[in-house]
Amino acid sequence: MPYPVLAALVTPSLSAASVIGTVHISMIGDNAQLLIGKDQASGQIKFRLYDCVFEYGDFRGAYDAQHFEAFLVVASSRRDTLSLFETRN
Repeated sequence: MPYPVLAALVTPSLSAASVIGTVHISMIGDNAQLLIGKDQASGQIKFRLYDCVFEYGDFRGAYDAQHFEAFLVVASSRRDTLSLFETRN
C-alpha cells in the first residue's frame, strides 16, 4: 500500500506549492512524470523527470525530525525543485 508524502514544489522565481498525497508515475510519450495528490481539482503536483537529478537525505539532528523520516529532492535543469518528505508513522 502506498504511503502519503508531503510534496513541495519550488520554482526559480520562488513560486511554491505543496500537497500531501501518494506518488504515481505517468508516461507522456517517452517522458515520465511524477504525480503527487489525488487529482487536479483537489490539488496535484506534476513534475517531469526527463532532465532531473535526484538527491536523498535524512533529518537526523534537524528540527523536523519529529514529523519526517527522510526526503528526496528532484531538481530539473530549469532549476525547479520537487522535495518529497516521508512522514513518520
